[in-house]
Amino acid sequence: MMSQVYFLELVYLTLSGMLLLSDSHGVKFPILLSLRYAFRQMRWYRVLMTAGGFVLGLLSMFVPYEPGPALLGDFVVTLTIFPLVVWFFSWSRQLAQRPKKGATVVDEAALVIEQNKRLCGKIVFVVAVVHFFVPMIVLL
Repeated sequence: MMSQVYFLELVYLTLSGMLLLSDSHGVKFPILLSLRYAFRQMRWYRVLMTAGGFVLGLLSMFVPYEPGPALLGDFVVTLTIFPLVVWFFSWSRQLAQRPKKGATVVDEAALVIEQNKRLCGKIVFVVAVVHFFVPMIVLL
């Protein structure tokens, strides 16, 4: 099961990084625009990215890739996934056109990622590449 979680973490981080970089590099790489369009138009994709990220974050904490500790797991990967889940959740709420009563904590947290999309996208890709090339390192 650890190998499947590891693979899904890599896929999730790669897709998330591509979505973050779609605004700045979408002209050069049309697949980035296609991913952004899919996220905006397909509700199931938004639910998959949000709920899937939450589940992957929990699994990376409690079912780490060997020799990671049982509770902290892949700590850096977990710290990368959970802000992405918050950003996807906030973006999904905006796309669903729900009436706002005021800015919530989720919206404020997502605003930080929204303002720094390019940097966050690069960080997510670096985490994915390091996690791919050195999966057994315990980064605490």
